[in-house]
Amino acid sequence: MNQKKLAAIKKFITSTYTLKSITRYNNLSRVLNESVAEHSFFVALIVIKLFECYDFNLLKSLSMATVHDLPEIYITDMPHNVKSSFPDLALILASAESAVVQKKFSGTIRKSLKSLSKDKKSVEVYIVELADILSCIQYSEKEISLGNSTESMHLVLKESNKRIEEVLIALKTLKAVRKNSRSK
Repeated sequence: MNQKKLAAIKKFITSTYTLKSITRYNNLSRVLNESVAEHSFFVALIVIKLFECYDFNLLKSLSMATVHDLPEIYITDMPHNVKSSFPDLALILASAESAVVQKKFSGTIRKSLKSLSKDKKSVEVYIVELADILSCIQYSEKEISLGNSTESMHLVLKESNKRIEEVLIALKTLKAVRKNSRSK
């Protein structure tokens, strides 16, 4: 690797460290903060676990899971409850994310991010969506178990459980469910 490429990689990894300090659920009362970096780790871990139950390209889904929130380095995390309450804002954010992907990322990372934003969703995209929602369930259940009994945290859990059903139906429709589980 030449010095120019090494410098570009160093610049990239320095910028990604920002994800460690971006707090998810930033408009809700929380017992524990979860950073976007922590969330991305759990999404990737969940993708690996889902491979036991679904037939998909693991490397492709892991790549997408790992980078799915990278644009938030530049536009921050916008909680799901805000996007669902203000659909026009959600469209503007999607447009901003597309612009960030085009301007700030290249190569494999750009390809993975663009795969996530396509209209026609692949099994791999649905797997990442499922893992993302499961991560929301993981967080909200942990918050509730630690004593966060706010209505808003219970709503995160309820809405996440509702959203999961749509993804499960899509995966079944795409015939991605494994007939034989990989776990032993």
